[in-house]
Amino acid sequence: MIKCTAKILIKIVLITLLVIVLLIAIIDLFSVVALSAGYYMNWTTSMPIGFYKVGVPNQLQRGDDVMACLPPAIGSDGLHHEYLMPGKCPGGFEPIIKELVAVPGDSIVLSSEAITVNGKAYPAHTRDKDHLGRVLAAIPRGNYPNTQNYWLYGKNSPEDSWDSRYWGGVDRSSIIKTATPILTLP
Repeated sequence: MIKCTAKILIKIVLITLLVIVLLIAIIDLFSVVALSAGYYMNWTTSMPIGFYKVGVPNQLQRGDDVMACLPPAIGSDGLHHEYLMPGKCPGGFEPIIKELVAVPGDSIVLSSEAITVNGKAYPAHTRDKDHLGRVLAAIPRGNYPNTQNYWLYGKNSPEDSWDSRYWGGVDRSSIIKTATPILTLP
């Protein structure tokens, strides 16, 4: 009787694991197909979770939501610390969706409490450690006048977002799409 129960339990666990792996594969395939059709599913809390229509990033403006492939050194660090999932960006990690808060020519003041762009403050408390207690590296606090980069911000969860407050701005080639919310959670 006990051997039979153990066999049934093992089968249930194996079937459950198989279903989980199958669901992950279906979600991954769906994400690739959706992106090729111009849609992207954001699963992270730094921006509203849901579907975004993605398009060619022609004229970027402050306030745009954008999809970016971080530079390989930054993205690899994010992948290593599990802030990013594996994906198709150079370096093997997924793209991110963030709000574009600064463009070339803007003046940035970076403090431990905010990213201030041309006098407008975006709450951005900088943590010393991540949620697992690991040291969280950040660029120096201070003034970045007349930036030559694009600064990204996780507006949906500014307390927890891994964004430009930690790694600074990115160059234009990092921004691969604009992202317009289609169906998102509040």
